[in-house]
Amino acid sequence: MGDELGTSFERSDSVIEQVPAGADTTQFHVQRAVPRQPVEWNAKYRFQDSPPEERWRDCRIADISTAGVRLRLFGIKPEEAEGRGIDLLVQLSGGVRNTVPGMKKDVQVGVEFVELSGEAAKFVDSLKRSDFRW
Repeated sequence: MGDELGTSFERSDSVIEQVPAGADTTQFHVQRAVPRQPVEWNAKYRFQDSPPEERWRDCRIADISTAGVRLRLFGIKPEEAEGRGIDLLVQLSGGVRNTVPGMKKDVQVGVEFVELSGEAAKFVDSLKRSDFRW
């Protein structure tokens, strides 16, 4: 059986099915253990091993789940990102709905998202119905 099958790859949020050795692996089926929700959010990223003075770069979040995101990075080659740690900044807008004094000289603020539309709104709404907890 070792000669008949290729490699099976597993990640925390997906399983890539085993394929016959020599088969075209450019087309394979990914079955996700954690569902992803398509979004189109602007974000910024920086590789963790970059010099501190390096600027944050623009990117797009293409989909998101409780386990991770798929990013669209522009102006780089795949090998420049492969295997590197990455920091991600995401900006969501909202309105302050309530405030409560905290116990450590802080203020706890409840924020209601505003200006979420389309897929972003669907994703946030889906969290209400999800059994997954972050």
